[in-house]
Amino acid sequence: MESRIDFNDLYNHNAVSWGEKVTFPSTRRYKQYTHLLFNRYPARSISLVPRAILRSCKEKESSQVRVLDPFMGSGTTAVEACLQDMIPVGVELDPFARLVSDVSVWAYTASEIKQIEDLYLQIEASWKTAKPDETLSPKLTNIHYWFDTDNFREMLRLKTFLYNLLDNEPILNFYKLVFADIVRPCSLAERQSLKPYISKKYPKKPAGVWDSFSRSFIKGLTAIKEFSTNTTNKHVKIEWLGNNGTSFDMDSKNRVDVAITSPPYINALDYVRSIKLESSWIDCGNDRLFSSIKKHHIGEANRAKPIVASEIFETIAPYTSEIKKKDNRRSEIVSGYFYDMFDNLQSVYKSLAESGEYHMIVGNSVIRGVQVPTHELLAKLATKAGFNWIGYYSYDIKDHRTSIPRKGQGGKIKVEHVISLKKKEETK
Repeated sequence: MESRIDFNDLYNHNAVSWGEKVTFPSTRRYKQYTHLLFNRYPARSISLVPRAILRSCKEKESSQVRVLDPFMGSGTTAVEACLQDMIPVGVELDPFARLVSDVSVWAYTASEIKQIEDLYLQIEASWKTAKPDETLSPKLTNIHYWFDTDNFREMLRLKTFLYNLLDNEPILNFYKLVFADIVRPCSLAERQSLKPYISKKYPKKPAGVWDSFSRSFIKGLTAIKEFSTNTTNKHVKIEWLGNNGTSFDMDSKNRVDVAITSPPYINALDYVRSIKLESSWIDCGNDRLFSSIKKHHIGEANRAKPIVASEIFETIAPYTSEIKKKDNRRSEIVSGYFYDMFDNLQSVYKSLAESGEYHMIVGNSVIRGVQVPTHELLAKLATKAGFNWIGYYSYDIKDHRTSIPRKGQGGKIKVEHVISLKKKEETK
C-alpha cells in the first residue's frame, strides 16, 4: 500500500498504516526555514517526518512538549520542535553539528536581524583592509593543500575581519556558518563529493571568496528570517545532555515527552573527514579533536565487539554469523553497532516520561553481501529494553544532496524506515 503526502496536507503520522510506503515530494520545492543553514551537513534527515510526528504529539499533550534527539546532528528535529513551540533537548558528539543546531533554533529578533544586515554592509565595505591573522589559520595538517594561495589568503583576511568585528555570540555564530558554507566552493576540493577530494583529471576552478560569501549570506539571512517569524520560541536554546548518544542522564523530574532521531548507519560515513575543512576554518575542530571524535562514532571499526551470548546476541546472530563467514572483523563491527544502539535505547527509555514515544528513522545496510534489516533488529532490541513496537512505515529518499565516491561499492541508502516505539507504563 502506498500513499502520497503533500506538504500542505495535515499529515497524520498516527494514521499511517503498518508497513505502508509513503511517497514524499522533493523537499527542494518548499520553504525549509533554517534547515537550509549549512545544508551540506552529512546525512541530514528529511524534516517532514519529525514534523508529522510532533504534530501528532502536540494534539495529545496539554503542556509544552519536550523533544529529545540523542543523535542531534545538524538539528532537523530541534528546528521542527521549535516551529511547534516545543523545547528541544539533544545529544551530539560533533562541535560543528552543535553549532549548526544552536544557530538553527535561535529566533533572531527584528533588532538582531537589522544588526546582521548592517554588519554585512560594513563587512562588504572594509574586509579587504584587514591584515590576515596567521594565528587564525585552520589547525589542520596540510591545510594549504586544499586551497590555492590567493583564496587561502583572502579567506584568512575575511575571517580575521569577522572575528575582530563581531562580539555578539548569536550573530557571530550565524556569520561563522555563512563562512563555513563558502569553504568548499572556494577550495580546490570537488563540490559534490561528500569527502574532500581534488580531481587530477578535471581540475576545479575555485569560486571567488567574496562572491561566495555574499551568496551564502543571502541564503542564510533568508533562512533565519523565515524561521524567526514562524516560531514563538524566542531565544530558545537546546538543552544539551552531553556528547555520548549511547549513554546520558536525564533528571527524573524533567523527562522528555518524545524522542526522535536518525541514528548512524552500521557502515557509518566518516563525518569528521567529510566536513573537516569547514569545521577547522571556524575553529570547531583540529587534527587532535577529529581523531578523538572519529573513535567515538557509532559504527566505527574501533567500537567493534566480539559476539558474546546475550539478549542482544540472540537478536543479531542470524546476520552476524553470516557476515562472520566472510569477514570476522566486519562481523564484530556490526555486533559493536547493535550493542551501542542497545545502550542508546536504554538511555532514551530512562529519559522518557511515562508512555513517552521514541521514533527512529533508520537506513538498512548491506554488509559483505548480507542484507541487514537494521530497523527491524533495532525494534526487536527495543522490546528487550522495555518498549512496545507500535508503528512502522518507509519512504524512498529523493534528495541526495551529495555524492559518495565508493566506486559502486555500497552506494547510497535508498530507503529509510520509520519505527515507532512506546515506553511501557511503569508499574506502581
